[in-house]
Amino acid sequence: MQILQKIIQLVDSIPLGSRDDWDSYFLGQAFITSLRSTCGSRRVGAVIVSDNRIIASGYNGYPKGAKHCIDGGCPRFAARQEGILDSGKYSDEYPCDAFHAEENAIYQLVQSGIQKTKGDNWTIYCTTAPCRACAKMINGAGITRVVYNVGYPDDYSIEYFKKYGVELTRIPTE
Repeated sequence: MQILQKIIQLVDSIPLGSRDDWDSYFLGQAFITSLRSTCGSRRVGAVIVSDNRIIASGYNGYPKGAKHCIDGGCPRFAARQEGILDSGKYSDEYPCDAFHAEENAIYQLVQSGIQKTKGDNWTIYCTTAPCRACAKMINGAGITRVVYNVGYPDDYSIEYFKKYGVELTRIPTE
């Protein structure tokens, strides 16, 4: 209820008649979706859109039925909490089995039976630029455009999208 109250206060603070463009609107929806994240390290959300309609959404978190990161299910987060592993550092010794937001959104498409037809132009809106693995998955799913807010530490996905003709748009916030 606390998050809902903050969202309502934010909406009430915006003057009536104010309306963002579609990209900003859907990126905002990705941020709202990120509020469902069960990761203790970061909050990431994604929505997939076709013809200005959300057809799938996802957030970073553990598989259904697994113990969530924030509930002690992630060895990597636990190692960071104990000071064994620095934030932002990775080690195979402390694995994380969480799905990324983009993965969850694409899996939702598959589970709901939504299939891309010729002429469909799908866009994925992500709070953070996709990583290497998600870039490949996005391209494989036939998504033709990626809109994101926060950059990723390496440029692999940017180069990958350029190579395969996936349009990439960053909407930074000040």
